[in-house]
Amino acid sequence: MFSQRSRVCVGIAAVLCGILASFQAEATLDLKWYRQSKSAQSGVKDHIEFYINGLRDGIVLLDAYRKRYDGVKEKFCIEGKGLDGARTLAILDVEIADPSTGRPYPEDIPIVFVLIKPLERFASCK
Repeated sequence: MFSQRSRVCVGIAAVLCGILASFQAEATLDLKWYRQSKSAQSGVKDHIEFYINGLRDGIVLLDAYRKRYDGVKEKFCIEGKGLDGARTLAILDVEIADPSTGRPYPEDIPIVFVLIKPLERFASCK
């Protein structure tokens, strides 16, 4: 199912998550944080865009990695989709306002899980 290289990376990621969880700090940023930060000062908004774009890039790179090393069909194709910083935030905001699942997202859901849904719609390889 997974290549040897993937197993090593998953193992390392699990250890890192365990270490982060052992500190009593919040490791994931949730929907509540996102909403509060969007209404904050303009300097904070730049950091939000940077963070969300980092999440987008991480999702897309993991997808490309899995295609190359695990032979899984690529799910996200962002080339030519115009997913710059502002557009990524815009599609995320649309997903939050009108969830594709038909149900509002809970406030404590990690924002990365919310971001995956609009990427599936707007950056699908279909």
